[in-house]
Formats: sequence, C-alpha cells, structure tokens
Amino acid sequence: MHSAWYAEPEVIRDHGKLGRSEGCFAFSYASLQDVLRRLGPGHLIYADKLA
Repeated sequence: MHSAWYAEPEVIRDHGKLGRSEGCFAFSYASLQDVLRRLGPGHLIYADKLA
C-alpha cells in the first residue's frame, strides 16, 4: 500500500480515469494518510483472487 502520482485527483481531472498499479493498493497522498489513520496499528488490508 502506497501513495502514487497516478492516484491523485488531478489525474482523473486531466485523463478521465486513474492510473493503474501493478497490484498494490495505491492511494492519493491525502487518502493514504486517512486510510492509515483509520486502519490503525496492527491491522492490514488483504486482497485475494478467488478461483
């Protein structure tokens, strides 16, 4: 999980969509700070592909 330039609101404004990560959860810098604060210490986000 990390912040990325392609996840910033300006990218949607300029290109009509967000960029793509290589599988990471990618957030704008401001959103990442909010996610980390809400998630809290000792917790994680997990994603899996089913079948």
